[in-house]
Amino acid sequence: MLSLLAAAAMPTAWVIPNPHVLVFTKTTGFRHDNIPSAIAAIKKMGQEHDFQVDATEDASVFNDENLKKYDLVCFASTTGDILDDNQQKALERFVEGGKGWMGIHSASDTEYDWPWYGQLVGAYFRTHPPGGQHVFVQIENRGNPSTNEMPRFWVRPDEWYEWRENPRGKVIVLASLDESFYKPNPQDHPIAWCHWQGKGRAWYTEMGHFKEAYEEPTYLKHLYGGLMWAAQGSRRLAGSEDVVFKGEDNPDKQVKAISTGNYTLLSLVSTKSFGDCHLHIEFKAGKGASAGLQLQGRYELEVKDSVGAAWNHMAATDCGSILPSQGTSGAPASTNAYDGTDNWNSYDIVFRAPRFRDGHKVENARFVEVRLNGVVVQKNQEVSGSTDKALYTNESGQGPFVIHFGGGQVDFRDVWMKKLSL
Repeated sequence: MLSLLAAAAMPTAWVIPNPHVLVFTKTTGFRHDNIPSAIAAIKKMGQEHDFQVDATEDASVFNDENLKKYDLVCFASTTGDILDDNQQKALERFVEGGKGWMGIHSASDTEYDWPWYGQLVGAYFRTHPPGGQHVFVQIENRGNPSTNEMPRFWVRPDEWYEWRENPRGKVIVLASLDESFYKPNPQDHPIAWCHWQGKGRAWYTEMGHFKEAYEEPTYLKHLYGGLMWAAQGSRRLAGSEDVVFKGEDNPDKQVKAISTGNYTLLSLVSTKSFGDCHLHIEFKAGKGASAGLQLQGRYELEVKDSVGAAWNHMAATDCGSILPSQGTSGAPASTNAYDGTDNWNSYDIVFRAPRFRDGHKVENARFVEVRLNGVVVQKNQEVSGSTDKALYTNESGQGPFVIHFGGGQVDFRDVWMKKLSL
């Protein structure tokens, strides 16, 4: 009998699982009474999820030396002109260099004369009707941990903003309002979104005006997902990983191209072999395109344009699914977290190689955790043998990483592998 893996020892596939967060709450305009509640809620999140939170209204903390210890800066209901020129430049370098920013509620009523910040936040506040309207929040994109688990019907009260300029088209809209509920100006109202800013990530939610929101479980889950997504940025764990493939240049020659009888199209194979590992890869799939990621050249995870697939009823060939292997029918992704053909998507995969004793397999290979765009799509999924048409059909404790192109155009970037001992 194959032995079972101890779940307690398994790591998460977050690149930055325990971010250091700075919550900034300075105001020079209207001051919301939600600020103490927001600070308390985020600090409680930190206690529950094992990350550190500092909170301040002192703008002098915005300097390169101090900011380098943080993974994320959160503007929680800030208003007005809150940073001087040098402090602004420090935040720009922080985010553009690969760190994260998140904004809550009136973070969009902040720094109107700073063009870079306008790009960061995505939209500036214009006005709002009387607060407290109960409005149906429509989840437009579940390819983000801040919205993936949100209810299909989410009606909640808040102070709903109208924008100087609609952010749609400049950001990835995650949620918007059902205009049949909204008065007096029914129009397109995005209320939560995200985007890349240089090498860093930015996430914003308009919700959070009332202090009671910070005791609302669904809203807190929304905040936590946004915080964790933004905190990842575009960074590797320095000194602890192998660069498998950067892009077309491949300067380190760590990838070779092959074509075998099992493949109708070109495949890329790493020159190094891996056992237990954390794989990070970013990809963009064209319309109808597909590819496969084979751990050890044997166990394949699907890359596919899955636009339109039901978010809660995935097929075994949709993005995030593990393809069928010897003796198994495959494992569909638990949810559709694919973020569309126009956006870069990311996989983070923690994989445990099969175990052998005296030449006999005693444990199957296992996808410990797979995150697609930060959303868990596979958890502790065992695979009993090589995927059909894998590079290798025999199993081993080591093997290369393979990108198998199935059809259409799929672009890849920033592929790295960190060796683990699980």
